[in-house]
Amino acid sequence: MNIDELYIENLRNISKGTWKFHNEGLISIIGKNGTGKTTLLEAIYLVINQSSFRPGNNSTLIKKGEEKALIQSVTNYQNRDLAINIDVGQKLLTTFNGNLVQPKTISKKYDINLKATLFTPDDVNLIPGPPEKRRSYLDRLASEMSLKYKDELERYEKAVIQRNRLLKQNQIRQDKDFERSLRVWDERVALSGEQIVFERVNLLEKLSPQITLAYKELTKKEDSVKIKYQKTWHGSLISCLEKAREEDIKKATTSVGPHRDDIEIFLNNRDSRTQASRGEQRSLALTFILSGHLLLTDEFGEAPVMLLDDITSELDISRIFGLLENLPKDQVFITSALKLPGLEVSQEVIMETPFT
Repeated sequence: MNIDELYIENLRNISKGTWKFHNEGLISIIGKNGTGKTTLLEAIYLVINQSSFRPGNNSTLIKKGEEKALIQSVTNYQNRDLAINIDVGQKLLTTFNGNLVQPKTISKKYDINLKATLFTPDDVNLIPGPPEKRRSYLDRLASEMSLKYKDELERYEKAVIQRNRLLKQNQIRQDKDFERSLRVWDERVALSGEQIVFERVNLLEKLSPQITLAYKELTKKEDSVKIKYQKTWHGSLISCLEKAREEDIKKATTSVGPHRDDIEIFLNNRDSRTQASRGEQRSLALTFILSGHLLLTDEFGEAPVMLLDDITSELDISRIFGLLENLPKDQVFITSALKLPGLEVSQEVIMETPFT
């Protein structure tokens, strides 16, 4: 798939702009800070996912002093032109080929797979960062691979929230139905949680050979990379929840389950989270992003749009070249403050002045 045309109005620091993009190759977006480079990538991400990759609510998307923002796009998917428009006000309204649809339902309703792979400066902390960063990576990729996983994850997260709420309420006031209600939420957390772990482990098994190969391609070294799912509980989840019940009641939180798990990543049999060099950790982070991108390409027969935001601030040119050399020859957007020497660019977009 690819983004052919984009129109933006009152999105963050962009007042108004129209862009037409080449349908493949590297599209370099160049400009000083504050000229709207990241906002341009954010608009593309919003079109594909109907959500932003940046923190904040709808109001933060709208240019200061304006009441709403607008994104209009023409997206090509399997040789079909799709018109996807996003109106941002108090709510985020999405229209697909002129039809109003609920956000994040386009793929399910119309049986199409719109996907984007995103790499931001913060992603270099995927390896040394806290477990939630690695869980988040795995959950995003699993949700891209399967809408069923995405639905299951939402059910699990809601069940954990409800269980925690019940535990907190019990600290404030005792309820005679507390034990019965807690058992209900234990069952729901366990049912969805076991399925999530099963799917995560399966995904890591698919990723493992991709990661081994991608790391060698990126670094030109014959290093060994091994990944392993790290559960923070043993046995059935329902029995672990029951064992942890007394402690959970005391602390008013759910202490076991896939929301506490992690991924172990070994480089030459060393725990890369704590024993790899900073350069090795950055190469591994790139490897995970690239491997997920290639896995999605193989699974669906079409590469996601690749969005690389300001990666020159965290990665040296050799790693950037290594990444780009191994990407499918499809649409790749990269932002930077300066031109990158030696890159084979399909299209150059200059953001010359701030749009405010």
